[in-house]
Amino acid sequence: MRGETEESDADLSDADSQPGGPVGSSDEEREEVSLTVRKELPRRRLDTYLAGRLAQRSRTYWQHLIRSGYALVNGRPAKPSYFVQNGDQITLFAEPERERALEPEPIPLDIIYEDEQLIVLNKAAGIVVHPAPGHMHGTLIQGVLYHVRESGGGLSPGSGPDRPGIIHRLDKDTTGLILMAKEDSTHRHLARQFEQRRVEKTYVAVVRGEVNFDSDYVELPLGPHPKDRLRVTVRKETGKEASTFYQVAERYRGYSFLRVHPKTGRTHQIRVHLAAVGHPVVGDVLYGGPRLLARDLGAGELPPEEPLMERQALHAEELTFFHPVARKKVTFRAPWPPDLQRLVDLLRRYRALGPASPS
Repeated sequence: MRGETEESDADLSDADSQPGGPVGSSDEEREEVSLTVRKELPRRRLDTYLAGRLAQRSRTYWQHLIRSGYALVNGRPAKPSYFVQNGDQITLFAEPERERALEPEPIPLDIIYEDEQLIVLNKAAGIVVHPAPGHMHGTLIQGVLYHVRESGGGLSPGSGPDRPGIIHRLDKDTTGLILMAKEDSTHRHLARQFEQRRVEKTYVAVVRGEVNFDSDYVELPLGPHPKDRLRVTVRKETGKEASTFYQVAERYRGYSFLRVHPKTGRTHQIRVHLAAVGHPVVGDVLYGGPRLLARDLGAGELPPEEPLMERQALHAEELTFFHPVARKKVTFRAPWPPDLQRLVDLLRRYRALGPASPS
């Protein structure tokens, strides 16, 4: 196991992302709220306590906020199921309340599968999943709303009015499969599957360095970076449990192609775990994976300064879950985007170590 590796960094995703977290505001915009429990309560869960004391927001909202690490009890991250006690000091970092008119927009979508209960999409690079400061238009969810309303349908309100249908999410520059719910019972069923780690997720990634093991686990707890709120980091004492399994699919001189299976769904989990073991994702500048240029591979037919990947080389390739209405396990697969396919083709051509066929 690689769990003793020193601190480094990496859905706030991917996979890498925590299902359904509160994602409408940047950390800088969040409001700090402090509460003190001043009486004994008979086995009152933290999420239930907050929904009762701060009733302007739903229990679902508080569950998402707690799971995303924006709630501390006595200075430490807590779980929604924590039973509050007399004297507990609760600190929340909540989104400011404001009305948002979520306008459907005609955005091109790559729909892998759709029925009356859910929709599976192949997200393109550069698209934000839901509106947030700086990205109030052109988001994936606005495109899906336009699509389903054109046919007289809608999305489940289970994650709140500004995040309808969202069960999990992907980072802006991560491509691949994302699942959305159209109605409440399906939303609840799918959210439980994510929470209970019964959803099987497979990502593909190109990383820097020749990975030593053919397969391995990374088990390192993750939490917010103490100085940079855009980043997540390894927090051995206070972080949340996070585990990622990977397999080497192809090896190149100086690079590796991996299939990655996150067992938990922490923010930026895959990116930070791979960086933590010394193999940052190619193009992931936030976590130490600088952009790959043509000259780095010796690709003589290309301009030497041409970037071979303008984003992190990470793609959510496969998703398996139990369909709550069809009552069977289903698997969906998203083809590689052209930029990732081109990168792998160039690595095979200029850095090959042997036969390769991961796709």
